[in-house]
Amino acid sequence: MPKGINIGSFRDRVSFETASAVSDGQGGQILTWSQEFASYAEVIEMSGDRAERFGQVNYNRAFKIRLRFRNEDTTNYETKYRIIYQGLVLTIHRILSNNESIVEILAYTTGK
Repeated sequence: MPKGINIGSFRDRVSFETASAVSDGQGGQILTWSQEFASYAEVIEMSGDRAERFGQVNYNRAFKIRLRFRNEDTTNYETKYRIIYQGLVLTIHRILSNNESIVEILAYTTGK
C-alpha cells in the first residue's frame, strides 16, 4: 500500500448499483437498480448549496469518495454505476484517480 493512505479512514459504507431494463408487462421497459457490490470508503462532502425550485428546496451536494481498488471494476465507473450513501443517490461525475491501490471518485446528488 502506498505511503500516505490511511485505510482506517475508510469507515463509510457505500453501495454501487447497476441499472437493468426490465419488462413492464405492457410491451415497454422500466429501469431498475440492483446492488453490484458494497464497500467501505472515505466519503468527504466537498461542497453543498440549496436552491428553491418550483416551491421546493433542493440541495446540491458534491462528494469525494475514496475506496480500495477492485481489480474487476477498473473501467466505466461513470456509465456503469451509481452510488448509494446514507440513503442518498449519488451520480458519478468523474474519476479523480484510479491506480492499483485507491480509486477516488467525484460524485454529486441533487434533491431533498
